[in-house]
Amino acid sequence: MQWQWRSRQGNSRNSNNDAAVSVIAEQYLFAMVVDAAEKGESGAGLAQFWAMVNAEQLTKLAEPPSSDHVISVMQKNHRALKKHFLHDIASYCALLLHLQDRKAWVIHCGDCRLGSQQAGNVSWLSNIHTLANATGENFSKNDNANTDRHTLTRCLNARRFVLPDVQPLNWQIDHSWLLCSDGYWADHLGQNIPWGQLEDDASCLDISEKMINTGFSSDCENYLVYQG
Repeated sequence: MQWQWRSRQGNSRNSNNDAAVSVIAEQYLFAMVVDAAEKGESGAGLAQFWAMVNAEQLTKLAEPPSSDHVISVMQKNHRALKKHFLHDIASYCALLLHLQDRKAWVIHCGDCRLGSQQAGNVSWLSNIHTLANATGENFSKNDNANTDRHTLTRCLNARRFVLPDVQPLNWQIDHSWLLCSDGYWADHLGQNIPWGQLEDDASCLDISEKMINTGFSSDCENYLVYQG
């Protein structure tokens, strides 16, 4: 599996509050993108902590984790948020691949999103949790103009652990997985805002079996890779 990470601070943001992580093991791959809100005290810290601490715990498991294992790890790590990130919130989207039997799952909470890219076309595989689709309806491209999409109905926060959504995925050889913050999928791709003109932080982790080269383009050190 190969990857490309692209991330930038938004023009109206004080810091880049996006982060990502990959765990690369013989039998599985785990990847996650985290997007923290700027209104807290340490958004960038929360994003990087949540990515790092979950990845570190997964590498200690003897067997490839199931989606239930991932959520159990998240529940345990959530306890540390009250001490360091009491007033911060974040969204996240994680991808779990079992390499031998080619099974895949997306685990997500908030407005980060997983897409599938094939021949330059992107299909969104996960929904989001916002006021614009508060009753669970699928978020469409037309909803991008709705200001309610910026209000989360489910998120990572220190007060209580919110269960993420989990869904199995079809794994196709000739596509790549895109794990994106909303600045990337909604603003950059959805509204066609040029990369250099984005007001919000924007990040995308592109994972593929057929990608020729790995790549890294970010204005800060917000992507980590662990060997499982």
